[in-house]
Amino acid sequence: MATSIYLAWYIWDSYFYSLLIVVFRQTVMPATYIGNIYTIGSTFWALVVRVCIRINGRLK
Repeated sequence: MATSIYLAWYIWDSYFYSLLIVVFRQTVMPATYIGNIYTIGSTFWALVVRVCIRINGRLK
């Protein structure tokens, strides 16, 4: 399950950059900044969720 989640995230992340440039008409530099901010933010929240799961022992 974890493999499919990571695979889906990496596929989505590769399209996110193009989406920012084409649909939202961002230039290369702001699109890169937005992508990096998203990556850092999602990594931070993944760590928070990991700690919550570790404390509770389950996701639900």
